[in-house]
Amino acid sequence: MALAPRKTLNGTSGSDWIDVGSQLAAPGDSSNVFAGTGNDGVWGGAGSDWLHGGLGNDQLWGNGGDDYLYGEDGNDQLYGGDGNDTLDGGGGDDMAFGGVGNDRLLLGDGNNQGYGDAGADTITGGAGRDSLYGGDGNDSLSGGLGDDQLDGGAGEDRLDAGAGNNTAWGGIGNDTINAGAGDDILAGDDGDDSIAAGAGNNNVTGGAGQDRIIAGSGNDTIGGGDGDDWISAGNGVNVIWAGSGNDSVAAGTGSDSITGDAGNDSISAGDGNNSVYGGLGDDILTTGSGIDLITGDDGADWISAGAGNDTVYAGQGGDSVLAGGGNDLVTGDGGDDLIDAGAGSDTVWAGDGNDTVVYSRAANGGAADLADGGSGFDTLRLELTRAEWASASVQGDIARYAAFLASPNAAWQSFTFSTFGLTAAGFESGVVRVDGTDLSVADDAVTARDDLFTLGEDSCPSAATWSETIPSPTSSPACC
Repeated sequence: MALAPRKTLNGTSGSDWIDVGSQLAAPGDSSNVFAGTGNDGVWGGAGSDWLHGGLGNDQLWGNGGDDYLYGEDGNDQLYGGDGNDTLDGGGGDDMAFGGVGNDRLLLGDGNNQGYGDAGADTITGGAGRDSLYGGDGNDSLSGGLGDDQLDGGAGEDRLDAGAGNNTAWGGIGNDTINAGAGDDILAGDDGDDSIAAGAGNNNVTGGAGQDRIIAGSGNDTIGGGDGDDWISAGNGVNVIWAGSGNDSVAAGTGSDSITGDAGNDSISAGDGNNSVYGGLGDDILTTGSGIDLITGDDGADWISAGAGNDTVYAGQGGDSVLAGGGNDLVTGDGGDDLIDAGAGSDTVWAGDGNDTVVYSRAANGGAADLADGGSGFDTLRLELTRAEWASASVQGDIARYAAFLASPNAAWQSFTFSTFGLTAAGFESGVVRVDGTDLSVADDAVTARDDLFTLGEDSCPSAATWSETIPSPTSSPACC
């Protein structure tokens, strides 16, 4: 059956009320209405209507069918009703309600409000302060220029806030949120969300799910929420809480405060005076240059502090700590830890557990270090170059330390090396490593046994233990 031709209805120059359905031959026929000037009201029929408000503050109702509503100039109100409707507000501060269906809302310049309702809706604002609500369905919202508010509602939504100080809420679902330059508030809610905040001082929350968050330069506050999140904060003074899950966090230059929370997290804070807290789990914590405070908490953590006067608390667990140049304070706490404080005048408290503390003579020229093994069976590893080990004074210094370890005094006294700036206490064994290579000992003054050797009867007491990792000196240094 052929469709009836679209009927054209014209309003007057006054304020008109046009009921389209009452002027059509059949309820399903379509119309083309031009309301004209004035503050008009147009009530569409059950068919596919084209409604033009014209000049004035108009109200247009599409009702049933796939309708086209054009508010044109004025502060208009557009209601699509059922069907896949297109609502175009035109100039002015407009309100548009898509209703049920896959609707398209074009709001133009002005301070507009757009509501998609149920369906896969597309809502586009222009220049001005817009408020856009997608409702249920997989919606696409674009705020344009201005300080906008976007709410995707339930569904897998795409929100483009544009430049300005915007607020965007993805709602439940796997959402994508993009915002340009400006101080934005962005929240993903439940779902695997992708959020890009752009430059500015932003507040971003991923919510539950495996979220991907990127923020540009600026002082950002970011919360990952539950789930395995990926967070990149950029340069600035950032505050980041990754939340529960196995998270990956990277921040650029700036004084950042980063908390990993529970999970096996990877955190890279970059240059600046940073505060990093790994939380529960086996974490990888890295900072660049700056005065950093790093806490590993429970778990087998790997910590690299970078250059600067850093403070490191490794926490419970078998941790590995590498601190770069600077005067560092490193505390191992419980667990079998490996600690290398690096260059600088450092203080190391290894704490409970069978710990290994590494000291490099070449890296610490002119520095004054203190290393305490704490409780447990702890090992001090001295790393030397071959040239350093060839020095008779260095060999003699190490032999005296071997004798000290064999004496009862080692349990409660400290030992200060005379050829390098290290004071050691609380260690039960020692290791010498030359140029990164463990070499066998073949000296008459020692007897090798199971990778350890005890000093011979013609030198120091046999209770001392010292690792079989040093080359034989030219002659046996005296240690007593």
